[in-house]
Amino acid sequence: MKKKIRFVVLSAAFAGAVFVSCSDDDSAPVQQSSCIPTALQDGLVTAYTFGSGNLLDAAGSANLTLAGGVQPGADRDGNPQCAFVFDGTDTSFLSTQSVAALDGLTELSVSLWYKPDAVSGGAYQSLIATNGGIGYPYQSGFWSVNTYDCLRATFSTGNNGAWDEMQSENFDCDAEVQARAGVWHYLTATYSQADGEIAIYRNGVLQETSNLGTVAPAAVTSLFIGKGFKGTIDDVAIYNKVLTQAEITGLFELDACCE
Repeated sequence: MKKKIRFVVLSAAFAGAVFVSCSDDDSAPVQQSSCIPTALQDGLVTAYTFGSGNLLDAAGSANLTLAGGVQPGADRDGNPQCAFVFDGTDTSFLSTQSVAALDGLTELSVSLWYKPDAVSGGAYQSLIATNGGIGYPYQSGFWSVNTYDCLRATFSTGNNGAWDEMQSENFDCDAEVQARAGVWHYLTATYSQADGEIAIYRNGVLQETSNLGTVAPAAVTSLFIGKGFKGTIDDVAIYNKVLTQAEITGLFELDACCE
């Protein structure tokens, strides 16, 4: 069968930008991201590299749509239009309802890079979340990765969460915000239903673990990225397993992907 080349113009905000996908037919998923080495692709179900404003899922069929004032921006290596910038409103986000690969997972790992803007130390912001898109830490019913107190990251599902540790001395919130704002951070969150444990890592280093007990996440109906977040997000990947420390370190050491 001859392959089809499909050109998609996403919106007027991207006038002049053309996005290309190549597949045997319109329903076939794209190949796994070439930016992620084969050794780190085991269990990869969803991947967004955002190269040239691309909203395709490089590991499956959960392609994203854009809402609100989301704009392409530079990634952590300075490559233009290889990340997405969010304006901090709950009407500005990327989302998909093609979430079959994310539903019913008994193990989960979320990997992403983010650079927050300086905002109020207590402001709640969602990096990536299922279902409603914004879920206060420990809100039962779905999983979410967020920033909250002093721009600290948190990962929660069911009735508990794991928090990123403070970076500033004496737990000074203003100093904490200054230490985090305008800086790229690599975040990994993991969950295992078998032992009820969740964990959060910053820049490849374990920050905290917590136990959920027997509570399991609700059915996944949608996925949101950047809803209510002010800053930049890039290289999002979701796995159907708990990543090892070696795999997390390997992902952290990868160059920015701009395919």
